[in-house]
Amino acid sequence: PYIDIKPQVRDEIAAKKAQARQNEMTESTSRALVSDDDEVVTLDEANEVESLVTKPVISPTSTLVFDPEADIDRAVEALKFLESGGKKNPYKTKGKKVTKGQYKGEQAIGAYGVMESNVPLFTKKYYGEELTVEEFINNTKAQDEVAKEFILQNYQKYGNLEDAISTWFTGDPLDQAMDRGADDGSIDIEEYMIRFNSKFNPR
Repeated sequence: PYIDIKPQVRDEIAAKKAQARQNEMTESTSRALVSDDDEVVTLDEANEVESLVTKPVISPTSTLVFDPEADIDRAVEALKFLESGGKKNPYKTKGKKVTKGQYKGEQAIGAYGVMESNVPLFTKKYYGEELTVEEFINNTKAQDEVAKEFILQNYQKYGNLEDAISTWFTGDPLDQAMDRGADDGSIDIEEYMIRFNSKFNPR
Protein backbone atom coordinates (compact mmCIF):
# COMPACT_ATOMS: atom_id res chain seq x y z
CA PRO A 1 0.00 0.00 0.00
CA TYR A 2 1.07 3.56 -0.68
CA ILE A 3 2.27 5.39 2.41
CA ASP A 4 2.39 9.15 2.40
CA ILE A 5 5.69 10.31 3.90
CA LYS A 6 5.93 13.78 5.27
CA PRO A 7 8.19 16.03 3.16
CA GLN A 8 10.58 16.56 6.09
CA VAL A 9 11.03 12.81 6.63
CA ARG A 10 11.40 12.22 2.89
CA ASP A 11 14.13 14.86 2.70
CA GLU A 12 15.98 13.30 5.63
CA ILE A 13 15.92 9.87 3.96
CA ALA A 14 17.17 11.34 0.69
CA ALA A 15 19.95 13.18 2.53
CA LYS A 16 21.05 9.99 4.30
CA LYS A 17 21.12 8.06 1.03
CA ALA A 18 23.16 10.80 -0.61
CA GLN A 19 25.61 10.80 2.30
CA ALA A 20 25.92 7.01 2.11
CA ARG A 21 26.71 7.23 -1.60
CA GLN A 22 29.27 9.95 -0.93
CA ASN A 23 30.95 7.85 1.77
CA GLU A 24 31.09 4.87 -0.57
CA MET A 25 32.69 6.95 -3.32
CA THR A 26 35.26 8.41 -0.94
CA GLU A 27 36.21 4.97 0.35
CA SER A 28 36.65 3.49 -3.11
CA THR A 29 38.76 6.34 -4.47
CA SER A 30 40.89 6.88 -1.37
CA ARG A 31 42.26 3.33 -1.62
CA ALA A 32 44.23 4.41 -4.68
CA LEU A 33 46.39 6.74 -2.64
CA VAL A 34 49.01 5.47 -0.23
CA SER A 35 51.72 7.17 1.78
CA ASP A 36 55.38 6.15 1.88
CA ASP A 37 54.47 3.84 4.77
CA ASP A 38 51.77 2.14 2.66
CA GLU A 39 49.06 3.72 4.81
CA VAL A 40 45.82 4.62 3.09
CA VAL A 41 45.46 8.35 2.62
CA THR A 42 42.03 9.92 2.25
CA LEU A 43 41.37 12.36 -0.54
CA ASP A 44 41.14 15.25 1.92
CA GLU A 45 44.51 14.37 3.42
CA ALA A 46 46.03 13.94 -0.02
CA ASN A 47 44.86 17.36 -1.08
CA GLU A 48 46.75 18.81 1.86
CA VAL A 49 49.95 17.02 0.86
CA GLU A 50 50.86 18.24 -2.59
CA SER A 51 53.44 15.54 -3.30
CA LEU A 52 50.87 12.76 -2.96
CA VAL A 53 48.61 14.42 -5.49
CA THR A 54 51.22 15.46 -8.03
CA LYS A 55 53.36 12.33 -7.73
CA PRO A 56 51.49 9.39 -6.20
CA VAL A 57 53.48 6.47 -4.88
CA ILE A 58 53.57 3.74 -7.52
CA SER A 59 53.82 0.14 -6.44
CA PRO A 60 56.33 -1.96 -8.43
CA THR A 61 53.48 -4.23 -9.49
CA SER A 62 50.97 -1.52 -10.37
CA THR A 63 49.90 -0.76 -13.91
CA LEU A 64 52.38 1.63 -15.49
CA VAL A 65 50.98 4.80 -16.99
CA PHE A 66 52.46 4.97 -20.48
CA ASP A 67 51.93 7.48 -23.26
CA PRO A 68 53.69 6.05 -26.33
CA GLU A 69 54.58 9.43 -27.78
CA ALA A 70 55.72 11.08 -24.57
CA ASP A 71 57.22 8.12 -22.70
CA ILE A 72 58.81 5.79 -25.25
CA ASP A 73 62.31 7.24 -24.88
CA ARG A 74 62.11 6.87 -21.09
CA ALA A 75 60.95 3.26 -21.47
CA VAL A 76 63.81 2.47 -23.86
CA GLU A 77 66.33 4.03 -21.48
CA ALA A 78 64.94 2.03 -18.56
CA LEU A 79 65.23 -1.17 -20.59
CA LYS A 80 68.79 -0.34 -21.62
CA PHE A 81 69.73 0.34 -18.01
CA LEU A 82 68.39 -3.08 -16.98
CA GLU A 83 70.19 -4.93 -19.73
CA SER A 84 73.55 -3.14 -19.86
CA GLY A 85 73.57 -0.39 -17.23
CA GLY A 86 77.01 0.52 -15.97
CA LYS A 87 78.86 -0.96 -18.95
CA LYS A 88 81.51 1.28 -20.50
CA ASN A 89 80.20 0.64 -24.01
CA PRO A 90 76.72 -0.89 -23.65
CA TYR A 91 76.20 -1.31 -27.40
CA LYS A 92 79.19 -3.66 -27.61
CA THR A 93 78.13 -5.71 -24.58
CA LYS A 94 78.15 -9.49 -24.78
CA GLY A 95 76.62 -11.48 -21.96
CA LYS A 96 77.63 -14.83 -20.55
CA LYS A 97 76.85 -17.89 -22.62
CA VAL A 98 73.52 -19.44 -21.73
CA THR A 99 73.91 -22.95 -20.34
CA LYS A 100 70.36 -24.28 -20.65
CA GLY A 101 67.06 -23.86 -22.44
CA GLN A 102 66.29 -22.78 -25.99
CA TYR A 103 69.17 -20.28 -26.05
CA LYS A 104 71.82 -22.71 -24.80
CA GLY A 105 75.25 -21.73 -26.12
CA GLU A 106 74.13 -18.22 -27.11
CA GLN A 107 74.94 -14.80 -25.70
CA ALA A 108 72.73 -11.77 -25.16
CA ILE A 109 74.33 -8.95 -27.10
CA GLY A 110 74.18 -5.19 -27.33
CA ALA A 111 72.68 -2.52 -25.12
CA TYR A 112 69.33 -4.31 -24.82
CA GLY A 113 70.45 -7.92 -24.44
CA VAL A 114 69.09 -9.41 -27.66
CA MET A 115 69.79 -13.13 -27.98
CA GLU A 116 71.98 -13.93 -30.98
CA SER A 117 69.44 -16.15 -32.72
CA ASN A 118 66.82 -13.39 -32.47
CA VAL A 119 68.95 -10.79 -34.26
CA PRO A 120 67.96 -11.61 -37.88
CA LEU A 121 64.24 -11.80 -37.04
CA PHE A 122 64.21 -8.77 -34.74
CA THR A 123 66.16 -6.54 -37.09
CA LYS A 124 64.00 -7.46 -40.06
CA LYS A 125 60.75 -6.96 -38.15
CA TYR A 126 61.60 -3.93 -36.02
CA TYR A 127 64.38 -2.21 -37.97
CA GLY A 128 63.29 -3.00 -41.52
CA GLU A 129 66.58 -4.61 -42.52
CA GLU A 130 67.90 -8.03 -41.60
CA LEU A 131 71.30 -7.78 -39.94
CA THR A 132 73.85 -10.34 -38.84
CA VAL A 133 74.98 -10.50 -35.23
CA GLU A 134 78.21 -8.70 -36.12
CA GLU A 135 76.38 -5.97 -38.04
CA PHE A 136 73.89 -5.54 -35.22
CA ILE A 137 76.45 -5.16 -32.45
CA ASN A 138 78.19 -2.46 -34.49
CA ASN A 139 75.00 -0.53 -35.26
CA THR A 140 73.78 1.59 -32.33
CA LYS A 141 70.88 3.00 -34.34
CA ALA A 142 69.59 -0.47 -35.17
CA GLN A 143 69.78 -1.54 -31.53
CA ASP A 144 67.85 1.51 -30.35
CA GLU A 145 65.25 1.14 -33.08
CA VAL A 146 64.68 -2.55 -32.42
CA ALA A 147 64.06 -1.90 -28.72
CA LYS A 148 61.82 1.08 -29.42
CA GLU A 149 59.70 -0.64 -32.07
CA PHE A 150 59.45 -3.84 -30.05
CA ILE A 151 58.03 -1.93 -27.08
CA LEU A 152 55.64 0.12 -29.21
CA GLN A 153 54.32 -2.82 -31.22
CA ASN A 154 53.85 -5.03 -28.18
CA TYR A 155 52.26 -2.16 -26.26
CA GLN A 156 49.81 -1.88 -29.14
CA LYS A 157 49.26 -5.64 -29.08
CA TYR A 158 48.67 -6.01 -25.34
CA GLY A 159 47.49 -2.54 -24.38
CA ASN A 160 49.95 -2.02 -21.52
CA LEU A 161 53.65 -1.48 -20.96
CA GLU A 162 54.14 -4.31 -18.44
CA ASP A 163 53.26 -6.99 -20.99
CA ALA A 164 55.52 -5.39 -23.60
CA ILE A 165 58.50 -5.39 -21.23
CA SER A 166 57.73 -8.88 -19.96
CA THR A 167 57.60 -10.13 -23.56
CA TRP A 168 61.03 -8.63 -24.20
CA PHE A 169 62.47 -10.47 -21.21
CA THR A 170 60.53 -13.75 -21.34
CA GLY A 171 58.66 -13.98 -24.65
CA ASP A 172 55.34 -13.96 -22.78
CA PRO A 173 52.99 -11.32 -21.37
CA LEU A 174 53.38 -10.69 -17.66
CA ASP A 175 50.66 -12.95 -16.24
CA GLN A 176 51.91 -15.96 -18.21
CA ALA A 177 55.53 -15.23 -17.33
CA MET A 178 54.63 -14.92 -13.65
CA ASP A 179 52.62 -18.15 -13.71
CA ARG A 180 55.58 -20.15 -14.98
CA GLY A 181 58.13 -18.31 -12.83
CA ALA A 182 60.16 -17.16 -15.83
CA ASP A 183 63.79 -16.26 -15.19
CA ASP A 184 67.07 -16.03 -17.07
CA GLY A 185 69.13 -17.91 -14.53
CA SER A 186 70.04 -14.87 -12.48
CA ILE A 187 66.86 -12.81 -12.17
CA ASP A 188 63.17 -13.71 -12.35
CA ILE A 189 60.39 -11.80 -14.07
CA GLU A 190 59.04 -10.29 -10.84
CA GLU A 191 62.39 -8.76 -9.92
CA TYR A 192 62.96 -7.67 -13.52
CA MET A 193 59.67 -5.76 -13.54
CA ILE A 194 60.37 -4.18 -10.15
CA ARG A 195 63.72 -2.92 -11.43
CA PHE A 196 62.18 -1.67 -14.66
CA ASN A 197 59.39 0.13 -12.83
CA SER A 198 61.77 1.81 -10.41
CA LYS A 199 63.88 3.09 -13.31
CA PHE A 200 60.90 4.08 -15.45
CA ASN A 201 59.18 5.80 -12.50
CA PRO A 202 62.00 7.07 -10.26
CA ARG A 203 60.76 8.40 -6.92
